Amino acid sequence: MLDLGMIGRVPDSMRDTLLRLLISVGEGRGEEVADRALEMGERREEFDEAEFRRRVSAVVSQFAETRLGDLQIGLVLMAVSRVA
Repeated sequence: MLDLGMIGRVPDSMRDTLLRLLISVGEGRGEEVADRALEMGERREEFDEAEFRRRVSAVVSQFAETRLGDLQIGLVLMAVSRVA
């Protein structure tokens, strides 16, 4: 279960990918965050992967000094999804 201000269930198939995404955020690895986000989503025809990766890396840098235990998961996921 994941609380983003509402209750939702994360399918088993996505749980591992989501965990790896959050760990990568906590470790400041923007490219890996982009990789994990791409695994969880689907690409549209007009999708610009290079721009997406640049923007995700910029978002991740905002959380670079945040300890993993202090990360606000909902905020992180919303920030990454906004750049998609």
